[in-house]
Order: sequence, then structure tokens, then C-alpha cells
Amino acid sequence: MKGAARELLVVLVVATAGVAVAGAIVLMPWHPHLPATNAVVEVYAPHR
Repeated sequence: MKGAARELLVVLVVATAGVAVAGAIVLMPWHPHLPATNAVVEVYAPHR
């Protein structure tokens, strides 16, 4: 049972990290004060 609980914890941590990264990528273009935003906008939306 201990191994299963550890696996569940690892999956939960990985999923949380994935959601956090996806959220950061989605929200980044909406925060112009972030230093990397201009580069991201140029790469993904050069028409702006």
C-alpha cells in the first residue's frame, strides 16, 4: 500500500507541475511586464 500511495503522490505532483506550466504559458502573453513576454509574443504571434 505504501508503494501505491507514493506512486499516487508522484502522479499528483507531476500533474500539478504540468498544469502550472500550462497556465504560465497561457497567461504569459497577458502580462507585458514579464521580461520573456515580448519574445514569446514575437514567436507565437508575430502579427501583433
